[in-house]
Amino acid sequence: MTAPARLSHLLATIILPLLLPFATTANDALPDEFHPDYEEVRAILNGDEEPMGVMFMIRGAHEQALEDMLPRLQRHLRALRARHPRLHLVAIAYGEEVRALATAARDRHPALHATLERLIADLPLDVHVCGAFAAGIDLSPDDFPPHFDVVPSSTAQYEAYRALDYLPVMMAND
Repeated sequence: MTAPARLSHLLATIILPLLLPFATTANDALPDEFHPDYEEVRAILNGDEEPMGVMFMIRGAHEQALEDMLPRLQRHLRALRARHPRLHLVAIAYGEEVRALATAARDRHPALHATLERLIADLPLDVHVCGAFAAGIDLSPDDFPPHFDVVPSSTAQYEAYRALDYLPVMMAND
């Protein structure tokens, strides 16, 4: 076996299997079209009528999840705003990413907070935080910056928007 072939064999049989446990399970490095939310947003963009509003249901499996999804979310929001300038845009966080939205987490997630503040002001975007989930991790509404609306229940908030004919876009990072 030649030296390059031995090296290739060594990489494939020993080194790569050793590194696999350290590979990320987050799929946000994939191109947008590999995520189900891409098709949901594309269908809205290609629709004939402007919807009443669009709500992004955000559920993350870990504190970093929203930060991981943020570039994709921003692309969706900007595309929707460009197509429908008056469209009401909403994000509802109801998973582990809620931890990152707390005021105390701002130092750990400064880019996330700064970006969301900018989106809230510029688009505008309404950001709701599930109060039931927050309470389950010992956070109260007072533990969040005032620009995040802590609602009693993300399910109730979802149902209220659906009653107004808002279209949901599910974004998850499991």
